[in-house]
Amino acid sequence: MLLARRGHRVLLCDRAAFPSEPVSTGAFQLPGVRYLQRWGLLERLVATGVPPVREVVMSFGRSASSVVLPPDEWLYAPRRKVLDQLLVDAAVEAGAEFRERTALVGFEQAEDRARDRGLRAVRLRGPDGAEVVERARLVIGADGRRSTVARLLGVSVSRSFPMRGHGAYAHYAELPVAGYEFYGPGGLSAASGVPTRSGAWIMLHPTNDGLTCVTTAGRRKATSPLARLDKTVAQIPAVRDRIGAARRVGRVVGCDMEPLLYRPAYGLGWALVGDASFHQGPLSGLGMSHAFRDADRLSAAVASWLEGEVTYGAALSSYEADRELVSYPIYETITTGVRARMLGPLGRRKASAIEERRQALVRTWAAGINTERVTEDRDGE
Repeated sequence: MLLARRGHRVLLCDRAAFPSEPVSTGAFQLPGVRYLQRWGLLERLVATGVPPVREVVMSFGRSASSVVLPPDEWLYAPRRKVLDQLLVDAAVEAGAEFRERTALVGFEQAEDRARDRGLRAVRLRGPDGAEVVERARLVIGADGRRSTVARLLGVSVSRSFPMRGHGAYAHYAELPVAGYEFYGPGGLSAASGVPTRSGAWIMLHPTNDGLTCVTTAGRRKATSPLARLDKTVAQIPAVRDRIGAARRVGRVVGCDMEPLLYRPAYGLGWALVGDASFHQGPLSGLGMSHAFRDADRLSAAVASWLEGEVTYGAALSSYEADRELVSYPIYETITTGVRARMLGPLGRRKASAIEERRQALVRTWAAGINTERVTEDRDGE
């Protein structure tokens, strides 16, 4: 979208048929809201009917707190099928070509001269099964933790950290909520999301169509996503009756805690964004915000290269360095917090201090978004 707004030719492919809903609760934090504002898309999101999150409630054991957010810090948690369609529509309006049900199946061998210039020939399979070859100066993989772009190009994982735990989520009607609500046993920070040995945690938040998303996480894996969700709900008296009285809509989605991972952000003729570049899992609540940041910063870097301001290497290396400014501190807070919580009460106090640093990082990040270089609209090539 951002490169198309500058007049550059963009081909956007997705193997899914739209509207599509990937495994995601859709909840994001303030940096994500700031990027949607920056791109002129927040009003469109609000127009879909997703309610603002005006309050954050936390209740863990005997500890409970509630924070009312000022209007300029309201948060949102849209259904992903709504958000993704909104982003695709904005990209097409900007001039990008969109092909759904189209999968990347390989890279063609480029001629030496083309390869030296970073040109890539990609083989795509469309909805009818026919394959076509397209050529591009840059291929961007925004295709998740199991990135096809990374796999086909042999991009290795440069850093990883194992995670433990299992989760599930589902949507409910007739379940009113104050905003983002977190519940669990004592000795657990909601924002860090690390289940203790004694139990698990639950998050509730409003979303589109008058529904509430209920997300659970715990250490022990049940036989099915539904059993996993019901077992966790049964452990939390504060919300057990409320959820039991509500009506579940649609399927229950199960998900395991996958390892955190880093990959290089770019190479000759390719770049990665979002989970394809840095998968941080659900614990930080910053995955979507970080994907937005990658898209924003990569677009600015690529535009500076395509428009002759800097070389390809200078542009893409600056993007990778920029990614590290935010992603590495997030990685460190998650991994250090997980290790600390394995050490008992002393470790949990240390983890709480780490979580305070993470929250400070988020506030600083959100405050600085408006000062970042904007990929301005213009007539390009």
